[in-house]
Amino acid sequence: MIHLLDEPRAALVELGRVCKDGGMVVIPTYLGRRDDGSVRGLSALLGCIGVKFGRQLDLGSYCSLLQAAGYGEVHVELIEGRLPCALGTIRKTRPVGWSEA
Repeated sequence: MIHLLDEPRAALVELGRVCKDGGMVVIPTYLGRRDDGSVRGLSALLGCIGVKFGRQLDLGSYCSLLQAAGYGEVHVELIEGRLPCALGTIRKTRPVGWSEA
């Protein structure tokens, strides 16, 4: 739930650090904004009752966040609903010159 964090990029970098080479990290998060930048109704309502989001993401900003964390292979699937969820998967690639020997 990366949208709840104050520093999501730092969390993504740390997830990559502790993931083994060739491993995969799955990062689901709710998308509180529409692609036009407006806040979704349910997200706004939750904010009114005190739910604190670290940030409101739309699909584009979520994809950019994953890529900015330095992952080469990023895949994002959108799961529609009242508050859509983006399911991001990142694969930690092996360093150049890596071998199993």
